[in-house]
Amino acid sequence: MSQHDYIINNATFPNVRSDLNSALGAVATNNAGNSAPSTTYANQWWFDSDGNTLYMRNKDNDAWVTVLTIGATSDDVESLTANVISEGTSATGVTVDGMLIKDGGFTATVGSTITTADNTDTLTLTSTDADANVGPNLRFYRNSGSPADSDQLGNVKFKGRNDNSEDVTYAEFVCQIKDASDGTEDSRFGIFTMVAGTETSRFEALPTESVFNQNSADINFRVESNNNENMFNVQGADRVGIGSIADLGVGLHIRTADTGASVDGNADELVIEGTRSGLSILSANNDFGYILFGDDGSPNIGSIRYGHSANDLRITVGGNESMVIASTGETTHTASINDVAFYVKNTATSGNVYGQQIQFSSTANDTSSYFFRCLGNNNSTVRAVIFSNGDFDSATNSYGATSDERIKQNITDANSQWDDIKGLRVRNFKLKDEARTEADGGQAAKTYLGLVAQETETVSPGLVKSRDPEKSDIISSSEFGTLYTADDSETQDAVLYTSDDQEVIDGDKNVGDIKTPSTKQIGEVKTITEQVKSVSYSVLYMKAIKALQEAMTKIEDLEARVTTLEG
Repeated sequence: MSQHDYIINNATFPNVRSDLNSALGAVATNNAGNSAPSTTYANQWWFDSDGNTLYMRNKDNDAWVTVLTIGATSDDVESLTANVISEGTSATGVTVDGMLIKDGGFTATVGSTITTADNTDTLTLTSTDADANVGPNLRFYRNSGSPADSDQLGNVKFKGRNDNSEDVTYAEFVCQIKDASDGTEDSRFGIFTMVAGTETSRFEALPTESVFNQNSADINFRVESNNNENMFNVQGADRVGIGSIADLGVGLHIRTADTGASVDGNADELVIEGTRSGLSILSANNDFGYILFGDDGSPNIGSIRYGHSANDLRITVGGNESMVIASTGETTHTASINDVAFYVKNTATSGNVYGQQIQFSSTANDTSSYFFRCLGNNNSTVRAVIFSNGDFDSATNSYGATSDERIKQNITDANSQWDDIKGLRVRNFKLKDEARTEADGGQAAKTYLGLVAQETETVSPGLVKSRDPEKSDIISSSEFGTLYTADDSETQDAVLYTSDDQEVIDGDKNVGDIKTPSTKQIGEVKTITEQVKSVSYSVLYMKAIKALQEAMTKIEDLEARVTTLEG
């Protein structure tokens, strides 16, 4: 390695020859040295022996230009620095194993192919800019002289071969101009994949909508959450599922657990399914929650409305408010019709058939409370009342039965009721059911006037009827039957919530709360051994009238005899 100032001074021949050899040595080694030559010339070479880099002096002789770098151990050209690399006249192209392209990048005027023989990154775009702006950038530019609607702006294709050695586009991104008008430009962007041998639209962003499955293929759309792979699922079978794959209904199916149940086709647009399922309507504490029913004549022909200020529930039917349930539980049914306003229908055709039952938890047994009350004259007049002690009051004191001759047959005079009425024993008594709630062994309980069914039965069996005993009857006398107790297995099979139940974990239930009630409850009727007897007092009244008529006949006969004797 040598450097020289390339100036040959006058000297003796040996010295001149030595100086020339030094200059030639510097030329031969490209002025190699670990620092730049002290004397420089335009277009001069210098090889930096420490950096293994070859430099050339610029034509103005004021700077060194980096040309290439040689590997310290590989003896290969590691980098080549150039603004332009031109193809020769042979038109065979330029092959470069590695290249640093700097300050201005590069421009290709024809299609280019980058090929690798392994799985390394084929193309990498890197930006070392430290600011917050976007970078690196990749731009697809359609520089058309006459842009028009529906022009294709470009696409990105993912191609491979099939097992028949054919090239196949397995996926593709496309972009298209929908409206090229200045100020109202619109575009279309689409993602396509190969499905069963056919290119199929998976997503398209259009000017007015974003569409999945534009071609209506039998393809599902699925969104996963952290713990649910089917948090949202749109099936090609025209169902939408939340929480699971939809398999019920024709619209939205929200499912947290599979119950194995089916759905009615009359109400299958929305299906909510779970071990314990429900629907919550949450509103402000001074506003309302609604369920509305509408048709082409009215958007609100029927409704269920909960008012959070009054905490009442109101039901509207046919556009008119029909029922109100107040926060106290008071229920008001309103109707403006010339027909039955409240109708209880039991369609059972065999066994015991029941209608309406009114039950008090209170032990009220007086005329201050009532089971049933009828008001008339704009709520100002009480027409009839059934009190909590069983008394019945009527404003008219009129009681009747259908008695039209045209609906009767085999009409004859009744037999004598004289002996029956004479044989009946009118008694005073207390009711055990009432006496149990009174002090002093029931002595303070009310004393009633009436008949005893068993005594009446010996005189006039037709006055006595029988029915199955109720709980209170069996408590009064064990001859009627038995009640379920805490010792019965049927009252011990209730299932209780445990700490492992999700409802307890969620805080909705407590350990020990009833999960599934027992088969029977303590105090329910278990067995029936005797029936309870009752007396038909309405028939007794008619028997009394007949007996009175007989007494009147006898009195009139006696009066006639007395008159005859006195005459």
